[in-house]
Parts: sequence; C-alpha cells; structure tokens
Amino acid sequence: MSTKAEQRLRNMIKQQRKTIAKQGTSKYILASSFRHVGPMFDVSWMSFLSGISGQMQHSQNLETTKLCLEGLRLAIRIACIFDLDTPREAFVTSLAKFTNLGNLSEMMARNFEALKSLLDIAQNEGNLLKGSWREILTCVSQLDRFQLISGGVSAGHVPDVNKAPLPVPSNTSRRPQSGRPRSALQQTGSSYHPAIAQESRSTDMIRSIDRIFTNTSALSGEAIVHFVRALSEVSWQEIQSSGNSESPRTYSLQKLVEISYYNMTRVRFEWTNIWQVLGEHFNEVGCQTNTNVVFFALDSLRQL
Repeated sequence: MSTKAEQRLRNMIKQQRKTIAKQGTSKYILASSFRHVGPMFDVSWMSFLSGISGQMQHSQNLETTKLCLEGLRLAIRIACIFDLDTPREAFVTSLAKFTNLGNLSEMMARNFEALKSLLDIAQNEGNLLKGSWREILTCVSQLDRFQLISGGVSAGHVPDVNKAPLPVPSNTSRRPQSGRPRSALQQTGSSYHPAIAQESRSTDMIRSIDRIFTNTSALSGEAIVHFVRALSEVSWQEIQSSGNSESPRTYSLQKLVEISYYNMTRVRFEWTNIWQVLGEHFNEVGCQTNTNVVFFALDSLRQL
C-alpha cells in the first residue's frame, strides 16, 4: 500500500511540474478551509512518518521521544478525521512496533511512553480507528502477557501471539519452586527491566486498559463492529499460539464476554451486527481440538 501511495505522489509531482512549465510561473493558493488538510496530508504523510520514526528510533532522550510521540498522535488524529486508511494504518503500526512488547528484554522507558500514547489514542479516537484496532488490541494482549511474566509466570506458559506456539509439557505446572530466589530471567524465562514491569502493573495502567473495554458502549454502531472483529482476531491468535496447552491464553476471549455485557443495551440491529462476528468466533473456538478452550468458550456463552 505504501508503494502505491508513493507512486501516486511521484505522478502528482510530475504533473505539477508540467503545469508550471506550461504556465511559466507558479501560482500560490492560500488554504482557507480545514478540509484542505486532508489532501495535503495524504500526499505528504510518508515524509512525516520517515522523519518522526527515524528520530524516535535513534534518540535516547526521553523529551525528544515524547515530542515524536505527540507528532505520531496528531498524525493519527488527522488520518482518522479525514478517513485516510493507509496513513492511519502506517502510523498506528509504527507506534505499536515502537512499544517493543514483543521484545521485553529491550523494552525501555521510551517504549513504555509509546504504549501510553497508543492507549490514549484508543480512548480518544475509538470511533475512527476501524481496522487499526487490531494493532492496538494486540498490544493490549501483549501487555497482559508482560504482566503475567513479570508476576512470576513462566514465559513458556504465556506464548507470544506474534510467534509460533511452543510445546508445553503436560506435567509442567505453575507451582512456585523451592530453594533460593532466582532472577527474573531464570524464574520466567524472559528478562525485563523491573521498573518497567512495576509500571506495567500500576493502578493507572490497569484502569487505562479497563477503560478501553468499558467505553465500547459509547462507540458508534459501525465502530463497535470493527472493535469486536479485531478483538476476535486477537483472541483467535492467542488460542492458536497456545496449541494444546492445559492453560491456554483466553484473555481476549474473556474480554469479548465483558464487552458483550457492556453493549447488551444497544438497539437490536446494532446487537445483531455484533453477534454475527461473535457467533462466528465462538463457533470456531468451539471446534478447537484443545478441550480446555472449548470448555472455556461454553462457560463464556453461559455467562451471556
């Protein structure tokens, strides 16, 4: 998609040069409406993304990082307002990758600031995010994994949704082991910075995550369908990554049950659209070979 947009930009520049050559002089037009921002941003967003992301990757200064994150946030805001799918997806994906939740050992304070910005965008731009909810909810799932690992659960029992499933021995449990205390790397199979781990389990962070799901009742009829579809896809990733584990990841599946409860009061045609996505997902989950997943799905349906 970025290649297509880049080619369109080049063609536009060539056309402008031809027009200027014919006229002899260029004419400057003063923008008089906020609607001019959309087309202008649509042809220049790649330069903004390159400049911001490059500086963000190489700078170790936290204040510089915060300024870059503010730039990404405003760029996503513009892309959402003017319904520019490609720029929105590119900026959200860039921000999600910068959280570094897939590589906990290298997750620093600047990466955690990126996570905060992403959650802030989820709360403020929910009605306009559309398919970009997938990246955000994947980060929420990864954050839950980080919280479990930093809480003492072995990384082998909490698979990464973005990686292939790892076989978990059936005779392995999560019971605490006796003996002298071990380091974070020895105890969980994954290293991380203790200060970042503590902040990830802070009350503010937990409340911020909860608000994303509780506020779904305020989403528009179209936006809630995008949200449910994205959460179903992340839930399916979690289940697939768990394989035949006795303790499969069902974080997003449980969240599907919660948001169903929050949105029960919607008008019938909106709830019908939601249930079309939910019903298909529960059918897939119910046909899983892992009986632990199947039983959890049945219990979830009973809750509804």
